[in-house]
Amino acid sequence: MISLKSQPLSLKHTILFFLIVSTFYSTSFVYAGSGWNWGVGYHNPPNATIGLNFMHLWSQWAFEAGIGYVNSTESNNNSSSSTSSTGSKTNNINVSVAGDINLKYLFGSGNFRPYIQGGTYVGVGAQTGNSSGASASLSSGFAGLGFFIMGSSVDFYLSYVTSGNGSLQLGFNF
Repeated sequence: MISLKSQPLSLKHTILFFLIVSTFYSTSFVYAGSGWNWGVGYHNPPNATIGLNFMHLWSQWAFEAGIGYVNSTESNNNSSSSTSSTGSKTNNINVSVAGDINLKYLFGSGNFRPYIQGGTYVGVGAQTGNSSGASASLSSGFAGLGFFIMGSSVDFYLSYVTSGNGSLQLGFNF
């Protein structure tokens, strides 16, 4: 069974994750100009440990889509005491990612911009090895409150979303 709970990232997994996701974003057909920006966030998308986000900002509205690392595990049990019920050795790799889309309404027009947001997220997991499989789940949605601190080239944000037990999101866009 694949769990979509956040786990600490190893350096190897962090580097691999950013290479894969940055390749996806850099080869996409989306133009990063005029109102579009990239973001890196903690728990953004919801349930992800860390994620990359692409956001378009109008005067009062923002649309955001993102993909994030949830967890990965590796088990390699070759001792005779670590056999499955069928007598075979266990050797599995599990990887889980999350994605989201959301819409934000921003209040005010200065450097401090509170906002409300709502959206939906999906979790995807895959396992390979002695027992292979894949799963996906679509949430019923989430809502949240937060604020941006808008700079000339970097925007910082902090928010709280109601996914699962709720989570705090923070990060920056550039």
